[in-house]
Amino acid sequence: MRNEELDRYKKNFPTEVMIEATNCCNNRCFFCGSLVSKRKRGYIDEQLMLRLISEAYDNGARKISFHGMGEPCLCKSLANYVCAAKREGYTYIYLSGYKWRFSHARNNISRYRRGIG
Repeated sequence: MRNEELDRYKKNFPTEVMIEATNCCNNRCFFCGSLVSKRKRGYIDEQLMLRLISEAYDNGARKISFHGMGEPCLCKSLANYVCAAKREGYTYIYLSGYKWRFSHARNNISRYRRGIG
């Protein structure tokens, strides 16, 4: 890309990004499209996620959320992603997650506090 094209791209880049950490889910919410989805279940590649976090910030995003058609708290690397977003400088980090209230919170709360607090 030429510099002018890159500048125009950055100028129009969204300030908020949503990245799906996983499309796996242990819930059966009647309103959710994941129940009928034919996509293969899985988790985003960790290096790809870290690259997306960094590149989105470099292009102007300041808000990030980790959700989509799955339960983000099932992702074992979620705490790493939250910490990476905090290190980048995101001002708003959101994650949906029913599982947060249960074992994931007990097992990862200190990692989240280090990354967020």
